[in-house]
Amino acid sequence: MPAQGQTFDPKLLAGLPPENARALLPAWLDGYLDAPDSVRSRFAAELNAALAETSDAALSAMLAALATVGDEYRLYPADPLARLMSRRSMPTLLTGATLEGLPFLRHAAAAGPCLLVCNHLSYADTQVTDLVMFQSGAEDLADAVIAIAGPKVYDTFFRHMAAICLNTLKTVQSTGIGDNEAGLSPREVGRIALGTLRQAGELMTAGRLPLLYAEGTRTRTGRLQPFLRAVTKYCAFRGMRIVPVAISGTDVLFPLLAHGMRPAAVRLAFGEPVEAEAGKAREALEEIWHRIAALLPEPHQPAPGTPAFR
Repeated sequence: MPAQGQTFDPKLLAGLPPENARALLPAWLDGYLDAPDSVRSRFAAELNAALAETSDAALSAMLAALATVGDEYRLYPADPLARLMSRRSMPTLLTGATLEGLPFLRHAAAAGPCLLVCNHLSYADTQVTDLVMFQSGAEDLADAVIAIAGPKVYDTFFRHMAAICLNTLKTVQSTGIGDNEAGLSPREVGRIALGTLRQAGELMTAGRLPLLYAEGTRTRTGRLQPFLRAVTKYCAFRGMRIVPVAISGTDVLFPLLAHGMRPAAVRLAFGEPVEAEAGKAREALEEIWHRIAALLPEPHQPAPGTPAFR
């Protein structure tokens, strides 16, 4: 299996015999831990238990999902086995987990179309959000969350594995934070972005919970950054509610430049939602930015003078 930082084609796993996969997957994932041996042992034990409990057919289906996730700009439902593996193994890395404000989310989700907007610290943000909600008895809401994800979420083998644990909706990189992938014309970028917006609206109408990291990328300072102006387009659906989400601790669990996850305490907080009025998407999202800031601990709050939009 690949070591940290090595390039590896996940499609090579698609035809791997189940007995080999059961042995190799825990050993490979262990290479992405920066943790004491006692934690690594518990992590591996949970992975092995999850793999032992599943059928060869389910394991083969997960390997196929691992090989193809991110190939197209579309919705990727969570693979059941991958999600089980995440929810069984990730708690061994948490030295504490706090969830606040869940009634805000539950009420907003029951009232109609609902969008979650969260600060972005780490590639582990969505995985931790899923886990903390699951552990707190909100499995129904956790299963409804769909992360709107840029191409970088799918660009390494390790991220492939994290992505298939979750529901993700792949979209293009915003031109506000860098160049899009080579080969995409402006017309193609626009078509994909509009398709993502349309599908996000359909998912909200169907009771799903799109999760948007409106800063567009992980913060480099740990502090909340301005939102991209383009994300206001997600807030223009009739009758929708926007729920502010604040996460902390994931920057310690999986730091910005690290290759391995390490033990950490995490906190997830939902705030009072904002109802987006017709023609006032920007105002609604600016209020959400301020509500996220108020939910965050001081080290993650925006620096003085930081605007809500870049």
